[in-house]
Amino acid sequence: MGHVAMLDWTMEKWKGNEAKMLSFARESAARAGAGSPLGVLVVIAHIEAAWSRERNKTMNAQEYLLDKAVARELREVHDRTFHAGVFKPCMDTPLVRSYFAYALWKCDERDAAAEHLRLRSPKLYHGPFSPSLVVATKDSIAAARRECGVRDDV
Repeated sequence: MGHVAMLDWTMEKWKGNEAKMLSFARESAARAGAGSPLGVLVVIAHIEAAWSRERNKTMNAQEYLLDKAVARELREVHDRTFHAGVFKPCMDTPLVRSYFAYALWKCDERDAAAEHLRLRSPKLYHGPFSPSLVVATKDSIAAARRECGVRDDV
C-alpha cells in the first residue's frame, strides 16, 4: 500500500508526470525482484498513463495499451511476477491479479489475462474493472471473462 500511495503522488493528475511515475514503478518493481507483487506498480502506471491520455483527449486508452512496447513490458512484468517460480502471495494478491487481468486483457494478451481471471471470483469488482453496479459496461469482469474464454460453468 505504501508503494501504491507513493506511485499516486507521481501521477500527472496529482501534479506529477508520466516519466516520474513510470520510473518510480519500474525501479520499485526491479528492486523487489522476481516474484514480488510490486510488479503491479508497472501495470498501474501504464493503466494510469492510458487513462491520462484519454482524459486529455490525446489518445484512446486502448490504443496506448495496445502499443507494442507497452504490451511487451506488461507481459514481461507479468512473467517476472508470476512465472519466475517464486511468486510471493500476500493479502493484496486478489487486487494485484485484478490489475494484471485488466491490463493484459486490454493489451490483447488474452491467455495471460485468463490466467488471472480464472483465479478470482467473477463477482469481485475491485481494481480497474467497472464496478459491479455497471456490469454491462465494456470494462466489466463479465466482458473480460467472455473475451478471454473464461467460463463460469467449468
